Amino acid sequence: MDIIQIVPRLPPAIDGLGDYALNLARQLYNDFNLKTHFAIGDAAWTGNTQIEDFLINSVDERSTTALLSLLASKPTTVLLHYVGYGYAKRGCPVWLVEGLERWKRNTPNSNLVTMFHEVYASGKLPWTSSFWLSDWQKN
Repeated sequence: MDIIQIVPRLPPAIDGLGDYALNLARQLYNDFNLKTHFAIGDAAWTGNTQIEDFLINSVDERSTTALLSLLASKPTTVLLHYVGYGYAKRGCPVWLVEGLERWKRNTPNSNLVTMFHEVYASGKLPWTSSFWLSDWQKN
């Protein structure tokens, strides 16, 4: 059985969440023989198409269509590592939510597991985007 992990970035980018996902992929393979395919949600990410035995595909752009093209022929179990700012400049990745909703509707026997690394930012100063967008991020 294979799974796909959606992450903002993987090495060589310096990103703790990417490192975590890669270590999780290794452990899932060692303990349960689950092979991970990675879907990178940052279109600006540059790196190899494979790390160890794990295949990597990146979205061409942050859009619902780009995400659905990565998930079209992939396994029916998706693990999303969620951190809003990893998928959108202002922390509101509408494209990701819409893409996963459409994927789930079109793949009824699929499993979506979300690991929340950050839900929303908080800010008390009105000139910060987190002040204005935290309610939208929570939603």
